[in-house]
Amino acid sequence: MLKIAFVLCVNFVLLFGQTASIDIEKSATALAKIAVESYRDAGVTEFEQNQIDSMLLNDIKVSDHLEAVANPFKNGFDTPVSGADLKAKGIEILLKYKISKTASGYTLETRLFDPLKNAPFSQRYSVQEFKQYPFLAHNVAVGVNDYLRAPSIDWMKNFVILAKDMGAKKSDIVITDYTLTYQKTVISGGYNIFPKWAGGVQNEFYYTAYDKQPTLYKYNIYTAKKTRVTSSDGMLICSDVSRDGKKLLLTIPSGGLPDVFLYDTNNGSKTNLTNFGGIDVNGNFIDNETRIAFVSDRLGYPTVFTKQIGSSSIGQLIFSPRYNSSFSAKNSLLAHTGKDNGSNNIYLISTQNGQKRQITASGWNSSPRISNAGDAVMYFKNDGGKTFLGIFRLNSSSTFLFPMNFGKIKSMDW
Repeated sequence: MLKIAFVLCVNFVLLFGQTASIDIEKSATALAKIAVESYRDAGVTEFEQNQIDSMLLNDIKVSDHLEAVANPFKNGFDTPVSGADLKAKGIEILLKYKISKTASGYTLETRLFDPLKNAPFSQRYSVQEFKQYPFLAHNVAVGVNDYLRAPSIDWMKNFVILAKDMGAKKSDIVITDYTLTYQKTVISGGYNIFPKWAGGVQNEFYYTAYDKQPTLYKYNIYTAKKTRVTSSDGMLICSDVSRDGKKLLLTIPSGGLPDVFLYDTNNGSKTNLTNFGGIDVNGNFIDNETRIAFVSDRLGYPTVFTKQIGSSSIGQLIFSPRYNSSFSAKNSLLAHTGKDNGSNNIYLISTQNGQKRQITASGWNSSPRISNAGDAVMYFKNDGGKTFLGIFRLNSSSTFLFPMNFGKIKSMDW
């Protein structure tokens, strides 16, 4: 069994890959001007320093709260810079950091100089191997953002979990960072698909393995412990997990066709939430987990419906575009795909008042996932023969695209 250990203020997984590039489609927001300078100890190579520098500059762009500007100081890591000097140069904040190599891995120490403060703000982050360097950059960006008390970008530190196509009836489960720069295969061999995080901590996830019959497993990424949850004679998908982790929404056949079930992890009981002589799939909790949204073909084409848990009454949520087969929800915000005039775009809709907003305009876009804070949407984009992972920032309407260079992705969770 694979065992993974990773220390970076909290535990993370060992990942591997190449530096991603960012394609910015649009951006409109007031940004704080930040100057950045980096240093390295003798044990750190120039290449390693450049990799971290590049990743951090990308993170600053994606933060949507910061603008990196030229640094006129560069007077040493331990040399202070006065608030008057910063103001004179039009710099709102100065970030210095030093990368060191130790017997236990790599450490990045920061000094944050603020014109309004008399002393710099310092933080330290560590990883066990250089392959883990993206999380050094991600954590620095989040730390600066939190210091400024800007809207949270904690999702930047989160894992993305993917089902990756490996050929005929073969699919692996891969963990990566949001830039797709690093990847770590945690489940391989056979057909493994539909990964879903078991909670906000991101130490366990559910997935479906197609062995003799579809079987749902729960897997711990740090201990490599795999626990069988349930099996099915047909389709089996865990599409959502309650905030306390005790309830799952599963898609399971009922009378030969799939329905949405509520699964109790304490006792293994299943409650049929939909019972239609057609296809009901992809249940998601909405509105503080008092209702669910799901995809159904009960109108003769797939679109999104809702129902109160414990009630038989069902209402249509999405009316246009007509064909809606993929969505995700967080509380009262729902992101869904819509097929119209040969394109497939992503829309946001409020489950409370029905207000709607289109967030993509070109290419084939699918698999939207909303961040826990509800401030960003992740999705896949196919455009011009290339595939990207997109991040849409709701506060500024900025979109950032990261190229996928490692094969076809079948499903994902954020």
